[in-house]
Amino acid sequence: KYHEQAQVIQVKILDKVGTIFSFVTLLCMLNMFLISRVPDIANGLNGANPKFTSVRLLLLIAQIQPQVLQAITVGSTLYKTVSENVAKFHMEEEFSRWTFTKKQALLAHAAALNVECLIVGCLTWLLWRPDSKRDKALMMDLKADDGVAQAREVEDGYEPLLDA
Repeated sequence: KYHEQAQVIQVKILDKVGTIFSFVTLLCMLNMFLISRVPDIANGLNGANPKFTSVRLLLLIAQIQPQVLQAITVGSTLYKTVSENVAKFHMEEEFSRWTFTKKQALLAHAAALNVECLIVGCLTWLLWRPDSKRDKALMMDLKADDGVAQAREVEDGYEPLLDA
């Protein structure tokens, strides 16, 4: 009894909040792009923006793919809206071939995520290949070169990792 009521409430809330989550996902991606252009990060990672493309891609897929699948899931509110718009273009027959039940949509999302995670993993491996110059720059002792970093470490009581 309560399980069914909870499901109804969950579906109603997720229908309303799903669009907001998609927008916040896009804002997160923009934030990652802007942060990768900060000089300290850009210099330390040597092309930081492309290296985080796979993370942004996975974030985008994981958030927006269920929304797309809801558009072709029979019984969802988005399906009703899309089917009304498809009728305007007289494409009902083509649209009806690409419909899912709720469980089929969840299965399709999970199956597609497996393949997408493999692709993202391969892309990450390609973009983060070992680079001795980058590794040396990331492990560089900032105390000798940067008075600001040295002041922060002394003030906050940090010890360099190599001396710990």
